[in-house]
Amino acid sequence: MQTLGDQVSGYVARFQAGDAAAEAALRLLRRQVAGLWGAAPFEQVATMRAGEFGAIHQALLASGLADTAPADGEDAASRAWRDALIARWPSPDAAGAFYAATLFLPAHDLGVLPVVDDAPVWLVRDAVNHALASPRLLRRPGEGAQHFAHLAKVVAALDRRFARALSAEQIALEEHVVKRLSILQAYFHDEDVRPLLRDRASLLERFLRRSGLNLEHRFPARADGRLRLGVLAGHFGLHTESFYALAHLEGLDRPRLEVIAYALGASANPIEERCRAAVDAFVVLPAGSIEEQVNRIRADRLDLLLVTTNVTAVTNPITLIAAHRLARTQIATMGSPVTTGFDQIDVFLSSRENEPPDAGTGVTSHYTESLHLLDGALNHFAFQHDPSQRTTTITRATLGVPEDAVVFVSGANFFKIVPELARVWAEILAAVPGSVLVLLPFNPNWSDQYPENLFCRRMAEDFATRGVGIDRLRVVSPLPARADVQGLMRVADVYLDSHPFAGSCSIYDPLSVACPVVAREGAMARSRHGGVMLRMFGVGDLATTSEEAYRDRAIQLGLDRELRAQVRAQLEAALARGNPVLDTRSLATRVSGALVKLAAEQPAREATRRQGRAASLRSALQALGPALARARVRTMRDVEIAERLVLRTFRAAGRTPHLVDVGACLGELAVPFLDQGWTADLFEPDPACVPRLAATLAPFGPRARLHAVAVSDTPSAATTFFQSAAPGLSGMSASPYRGEGTALSVPAVRLDDHLRAQGVRAVDFLKVDAEGADLRILTGHDFTALRPRLVLAEVNSAFAGQSQPDIRRELANMRRLGYQALVFLYDDGGSFARRVWDAYWLTGVVDGAELPHGPIIANVLFYEEDDLAFLDHAVDFVTGALPPEGTERPRNGDGVTTE
Repeated sequence: MQTLGDQVSGYVARFQAGDAAAEAALRLLRRQVAGLWGAAPFEQVATMRAGEFGAIHQALLASGLADTAPADGEDAASRAWRDALIARWPSPDAAGAFYAATLFLPAHDLGVLPVVDDAPVWLVRDAVNHALASPRLLRRPGEGAQHFAHLAKVVAALDRRFARALSAEQIALEEHVVKRLSILQAYFHDEDVRPLLRDRASLLERFLRRSGLNLEHRFPARADGRLRLGVLAGHFGLHTESFYALAHLEGLDRPRLEVIAYALGASANPIEERCRAAVDAFVVLPAGSIEEQVNRIRADRLDLLLVTTNVTAVTNPITLIAAHRLARTQIATMGSPVTTGFDQIDVFLSSRENEPPDAGTGVTSHYTESLHLLDGALNHFAFQHDPSQRTTTITRATLGVPEDAVVFVSGANFFKIVPELARVWAEILAAVPGSVLVLLPFNPNWSDQYPENLFCRRMAEDFATRGVGIDRLRVVSPLPARADVQGLMRVADVYLDSHPFAGSCSIYDPLSVACPVVAREGAMARSRHGGVMLRMFGVGDLATTSEEAYRDRAIQLGLDRELRAQVRAQLEAALARGNPVLDTRSLATRVSGALVKLAAEQPAREATRRQGRAASLRSALQALGPALARARVRTMRDVEIAERLVLRTFRAAGRTPHLVDVGACLGELAVPFLDQGWTADLFEPDPACVPRLAATLAPFGPRARLHAVAVSDTPSAATTFFQSAAPGLSGMSASPYRGEGTALSVPAVRLDDHLRAQGVRAVDFLKVDAEGADLRILTGHDFTALRPRLVLAEVNSAFAGQSQPDIRRELANMRRLGYQALVFLYDDGGSFARRVWDAYWLTGVVDGAELPHGPIIANVLFYEEDDLAFLDHAVDFVTGALPPEGTERPRNGDGVTTE
């Protein structure tokens, strides 16, 4: 027996094929489903969502019905549901109105953001999914810019939200967002996308760091010899990105450049073979984790890296790899049509031809990267190596077009044919009697699913507004070979480029068969490719700068046969001299010069980058202080700092790192490091702790060495040690909290002398918790001989020898040694004096130079001043300590919310 869900699926399939009766049935069903959603109390919504009713809802959402013009009464219904949603959001009581409204309206028309903390996980996830969903079809002028503005707000809000403390469910939601986030539909307008791309990059970068990955990496000094260049792509095959990448490779200055190509996979195809012949090495990245892939590239110690895959549209594997520091200088190419937003991409390689006249050589308003401008154009493709052969013959007869009709054609992809452009095309057809427009919009390189019927329906509506019948439109199915596409272009009289997102490789085909092209140039690189290519062929006057001029030029060509012939003759003359798009050697020569120049500038650029980024990250940490003070986050003690911040900073160190733990107590801090394969030297003189500590370390064998001695600035065969009944409170001086304790005599060593005697040659992380002796230990250590990357020390001005002046003096000394200090300040509310050790809270995180006056209880984390990997993780760690936005209320020492 057929279920209701099966019936709905059948109606959807018939509607998508153009069945009017099925559409009417779906519209009626949509009204009924929306009414049931809206009437349902919150308690019932979850049940409805999980059953067959929810499946019917999803089928209606996926049908594309919401992407059609509303029928009678539907506008009022959709507004009513949207108003109800806005009035109730973000309360869970808004759930029914939310599901009702989504049946009628795309996310950019809902008027709410999906950042909700108190709603159930299933509602938040559905809200996020709808907020991030790209419209299947833009219906009206201005909707592309509206979707972009909406998506920019959503991504910015999610970026802020995921920076805060996250539950396991929210971490899973963050991963879901990262994987499904697509900004493809946000390209097709005249707005600056830089803020959106930066927020999107921030989301991805934090997700990767939260996964334990280090995006930063510091390369050793480069050796003499050829510059080592990497070229990163998903695959090298028969698609436009590979033809563009190959145009950069063939003809590179190989005496000065050693070239390594990196791909996710390999296949036997002619383009990959050409790429292999153009490089010194072809590396297929390991099929395992991102970390393995990144480490494989880093192992080659690249001077330069070109990213030729588009890393800006969706979260593909190359996007996540490119977010890491892979080379001394990383360069985005026009394979990404807009800025990447990534911190680790240093340069965007463009040209003076492809950028607007006011584009400078520094960071422009449209790029997060430094913009490097080549002379000449970038629009070169190695299509001469395309092995595909013609498979069909296209004529006017096969298209059903009269021989005397003027044929306009465009190979622009579906996404580029925005409503504004379709209406201009309708105006052109209306002004050229009997003319026909032939489109080839469903290129499988962009997508494998298109709403073909909905697209043709919208085109018919746009044509009708200008009195043009849909019989003057021909939509051609994807053609298997470039030669087939060029065969179609030979039938045409005029090619119409798309705007505001211009064509590039699509314009190659009409120009290569001398078909006149009309293009409109805008104010950004993605809107200028058509004009650039027309100038390459010597017909730059066909490039216009306004919609009106574009329309008028197309009409003029459509009405004037002699003008078309004149333009064809110009194009044929240019082709007789050689197709300029195929002049890849010219591009490679210019790219070679740019790469050599960028490599020479790398040391200065890297120093500036590191200084500027370190200052920015330190400022970000400082700015978090007031919010932390208000939130009064409980604990964040040394073990948590070590495990969640220090250990992540050392992820993928490339060797076995070494921990030195002074005041190891029972080994709680050291165990997570040992579990990750570290080696360790642990110092603990308390006889009450040593047996238990030894038992803890036993499973790690020789990787963990226990030294039952005290550490001081002066070695001694016997020094006084005050043992407390509570493990971890013993020390070499009287404690303000535990009383005198039992006085024992223990041996003391100077740290660096003892470690070198034990064969230690490098220390990565030094932790010191010696109950009042911390500053003496740091003062007595030779940081020149054994310089840790990170040092964690506990200070408390209640101890003798750790007064405010003492602490400030040691912070100044560490600054002279090249260390900055991140100080985690705590308030115990007097609980330590009452011997309550777990009742304290974080009151702020400050730079060591900004240490407040008054009593101090703190963990101080010393780091080298340009350690960007640490600072990246530190910002995430500290931000993640904050509660969700809107919940920052003071908490007492027991974690109880107060008013």
